[in-house]
Amino acid sequence: MRTFTSKQLAEICIKILRASGASEGEAEIVTNILVEANLRGQDGHGVLMLPRYLEQVKKGLMKFGVKVETVRETPSTALLNGEWGFGQVIGVEAMEVAIEKARSHTIGLVGVFNCNHIGMLAHYPMMALEHDMIGITLCNSSPEVAPFGGRARKLGTNPIAIA
Repeated sequence: MRTFTSKQLAEICIKILRASGASEGEAEIVTNILVEANLRGQDGHGVLMLPRYLEQVKKGLMKFGVKVETVRETPSTALLNGEWGFGQVIGVEAMEVAIEKARSHTIGLVGVFNCNHIGMLAHYPMMALEHDMIGITLCNSSPEVAPFGGRARKLGTNPIAIA
C-alpha cells in the first residue's frame, strides 16, 4: 500500500476539488478539515469522504461557489442559509460569525440550515478555542440508529463537540 504525507494528501485533494470546480478557498477549507480528521484518527470523516462529496456535486445536491446568506441577525445571534454549499465552508463561516459576536457580546450563537455534511465536528469549536473562547458545535443527522428494541433506523447520531 502506498503511503502519503499529510502535505501530499492535501495537495492531491486540492487538485481534485479544483479540477471539479471548487474555488481555491473552498478547496483549501474542505481539504484542511478532511486531512485534519485523518491526522486525528477520524478516518470516517477524512479524505475518504471526497468521492461522496463529488458525487453529491454531480447530482446537484452540493454546490460550489455559494454565498452564505444571513437570514436573521441580532447582536449576539445569526441564522445562516448555507445554500447547499460545502458543509466545511459553511461551518467555518458560521463559527467565524459566532466568534465575532462573542467577542463583542459575550456570546455568539449561530444556526445554519441548507447545509451539507460538515465533516469532523471537533474542528469548529477548536476555532473558538484559538481565541480563548469556549466553542460548542451541534448538528443533526439522518436516521442512522434503531431505537432500543426497534428494527428500523429512526434516530440520528446528532453529534456534539465542545472545546
